[in-house]
Amino acid sequence: MNIFRWFKKNKKTKKNNIDIDRDIDDKVIDLIYALGGLGNIINISSSSTRLIAKLKNTHKINSNDFKKFGSNSEFISKNNVEIFFGNMSHYFANEINNIIDNKLPLIQKQKIEIQPIQNNVCNNSDLDNSCNEPEILEDVSDNDFLPFNIYSPVDGFVYYLSDLNDVAFKNNILGQGIAIKPKSPKYYCPLNEGKIISINEALSCYVFESADKTKVLMYAGTSLIKLDQSPFEMLVKNNCDANIDIHLINSDLNKLDISKNSLIPIVVPNLNKRRRIEYCVKNRQVVKKGEILFKVV
Repeated sequence: MNIFRWFKKNKKTKKNNIDIDRDIDDKVIDLIYALGGLGNIINISSSSTRLIAKLKNTHKINSNDFKKFGSNSEFISKNNVEIFFGNMSHYFANEINNIIDNKLPLIQKQKIEIQPIQNNVCNNSDLDNSCNEPEILEDVSDNDFLPFNIYSPVDGFVYYLSDLNDVAFKNNILGQGIAIKPKSPKYYCPLNEGKIISINEALSCYVFESADKTKVLMYAGTSLIKLDQSPFEMLVKNNCDANIDIHLINSDLNKLDISKNSLIPIVVPNLNKRRRIEYCVKNRQVVKKGEILFKVV
């Protein structure tokens, strides 16, 4: 694959206190082209663990290249791509936005070998290799759609996504749903019928598939980069059945409190205009494990 570098002007210039003529990491340029090029990017944002890209066409991306930059896992949904770069997420987002904001030109240069970036994510040998592959979240046709409920995976308190600090959840970039502040260390499945189809290496993101193949994402904490070790003990594997009695993981709530991101967002990424979420709980309400949080209808 071709890598690109910046064309440097003879005179140093700055814009918004940023030196726009400095050398840029070749990996940032390569990531732009893995996302389909500058012309394919609508918006770039990040959380503490994820790069979120809104694209014109997700079919133009080269997801295999994401792992060269340290991606833990990727999820592709409609026009959004969520890439788990860990503590490199802010760096990539800032560098790409600097390129876009300052309209800096790119020119082609010779092909070079990319070395992977090491992330402080937790590996687990029990994970199936398929959890390292990008998960394509495709739409379910209206004819095949079946209403279903999302249940609380744990005892805790309800938080509307609009109250979260993470912009990806707050602005519904990753989908519509709800979050739970856990009171118990035992997390269970939020679906009563379906499958677990993907688990990321950090054990912090679970992708479920309902009976009609609708994807549901559950994040066991939104930011774990301050932790040296995983706060989770995995009790399940990929491609196993999902119901509300399946015990997914045990968590260390003390470690999660250190990261200040113990909330558990549960979102449905692909909802078109004919489908909606009906909330069954109120903001800051106390809920028990297995209580209905919302309905997808």
